[in-house]
Amino acid sequence: KIQSKPSPNILLITVDSLRPHHLSCYGYSRNTSPNIDKLARQGVIFTQAIAQASWTVPSMASLVTSMYPSTHGIRTWDATLPARILTLAKILKPYGYYSFFCSGHNQTLSEILGLAGGFDEWTTNDDLINAIQVNEYALKFLNKNYKRKFFLWMHYMDVHDHFNKIGKDQASSLSAFEKTENINNYDLAIARIDQQIGIIIAELRKLRIDNNTLIIISADHGEEMCEHGICFNHGGFLWDPLIRVPLIMVWKNSLPGNFR
Repeated sequence: KIQSKPSPNILLITVDSLRPHHLSCYGYSRNTSPNIDKLARQGVIFTQAIAQASWTVPSMASLVTSMYPSTHGIRTWDATLPARILTLAKILKPYGYYSFFCSGHNQTLSEILGLAGGFDEWTTNDDLINAIQVNEYALKFLNKNYKRKFFLWMHYMDVHDHFNKIGKDQASSLSAFEKTENINNYDLAIARIDQQIGIIIAELRKLRIDNNTLIIISADHGEEMCEHGICFNHGGFLWDPLIRVPLIMVWKNSLPGNFR
């Protein structure tokens, strides 16, 4: 008699504005992401993952609904996700999943995706918070709910918020030093998030739920770095640096390791 495996916990990690080209597992020369790289070796890494928008709110809504922005209708910050639309949290609930949307973004995003998206819990911070603070929320949730099936969606904002003010200027006014400085800040933000992801993964092992947790790492969109005359910005265009995102999936003993 064939017995199916129990449904896994689901840990979805999205990093705002993260280009795959700046992760070591996607061939970047700097060692920005040792913990993400380790996960990539353990699971499946996708090289052609494309976001459905080049800025946060429509892309995140597409991610949780599997709909194009033209279908789910979330294209501005004052939009509301219609109650009739199924989200991943709503689909999982009848199967016993308890869900938490844990975001470094502000309350507006949490209301659009957490409250309207059918999550059981969501963060309500008024301003942006860093990866350490996001982890504090997530660790508290894990330690309280690790004995039940859960869907935890973590969204880190540090990579989005790393630039100095010159980063919004056009390429013609950006010096080589300023460009390099912003790229360095971008990479350092990735490294800080990677460290926090390592802490979360270690907690899964400590709680002995790592073998039955599906881990997904992705992003809502990328970032322009002067490739098309726009430096360190996103939204408004659909160039490859803006819509190509990382996608890594790990589920030990269930997904093949080191597979592209």
